[in-house]
Amino acid sequence: MKKVLIIEDEDVAAESLWEEVQTIREDFQLIDIVDSVKGSVSILKKENPDLIFMDVHLSDGNSFEIFKEIQVKAPIIFTTAFDEYAIDAFNHNSVHYLLKPIDPKKLEEALEKFDAKELEFGNVLVKLNELATGGRFKKRFSAQIRDKIHSIPIEKVAFFLGEDKYVYLFSKEGKKFLIDQTLRELENELDPNDFFRINRKFIVGYSSIVDMLAYSKSRVKLSLDPEPPNPMDVVVSVERSPAFKKWISR
Repeated sequence: MKKVLIIEDEDVAAESLWEEVQTIREDFQLIDIVDSVKGSVSILKKENPDLIFMDVHLSDGNSFEIFKEIQVKAPIIFTTAFDEYAIDAFNHNSVHYLLKPIDPKKLEEALEKFDAKELEFGNVLVKLNELATGGRFKKRFSAQIRDKIHSIPIEKVAFFLGEDKYVYLFSKEGKKFLIDQTLRELENELDPNDFFRINRKFIVGYSSIVDMLAYSKSRVKLSLDPEPPNPMDVVVSVERSPAFKKWISR
């Protein structure tokens, strides 16, 4: 069952779209219909839809503001009344769109593209998040140990660990640094090509993964270099395992 979120500020348009989707795909489940940037950010912090239909103009602003607030991981099909120049821009970024009023045949084509190229949509979302941040992903971190300030370039970061309300950066040399950021903040600042949040405690760097093992409940157990302290099992959560498997195959 695929979970769908509709972001649309016109009630009639949203309900009509969902009715058309249901006639084509009975295996889709509607999470919610939201009409604002604020509402979209709120629900995307709690839910992980498989597909989003997103209008461009919302009740409180432009939908691209969503990407400035949160990293969107689900594929998106835009619904828009934009002119041909804006549509060309969507094409340039390889994001599928539906021009209002929505043609049922075009909707079916969009859903077929979603089925065939779901992973490709994921790569597009990386581009959209880059556009929203101006391409300015975090390049270095600073951390203070006693009276010495350390600067750690992103290339030397192995993983991040949240523990007892603190977040620690572990370098590839095995050094541990306390940093003044939350894992949620880091998710939006790190390049999603290189880092992935696997559970409530860990954000791992792709280059730090040494081995992956199939684990219970379709999860994945990771071996990292350097190893986490204690020692500690590093397991991708049930909810994040499908997205993680796509991430490692990009």
